[in-house]
Amino acid sequence: METYEVKVTQQAGSIACDFEGAKAYLKEQLAIYSRMVFTEDTKKSAKEMVAELRKQKKAFSDRVSEVKKEYMIPFEQFSSQAQELYMLYDEPIGFINA
Repeated sequence: METYEVKVTQQAGSIACDFEGAKAYLKEQLAIYSRMVFTEDTKKSAKEMVAELRKQKKAFSDRVSEVKKEYMIPFEQFSSQAQELYMLYDEPIGFINA
């Protein structure tokens, strides 16, 4: 059997985010919480603050998931097509091994 090498080219993807700017902003904004003192009297407002922080964190986490999903689309398409080629190899392998 003649050999044939499947040619696959890959181009590195790119995702841009101003991590340093976001990090600096968050550190500045979130630093106020480390100086706060919470008591039984402020428990309600503390819970509201925690809820807001969790909401913001979830929004960022959801965005990261969206970016990952979009980023992975070309790989998923490639992987699906590669699976078809794997199956073509499996046919004669199974026949020979039978």
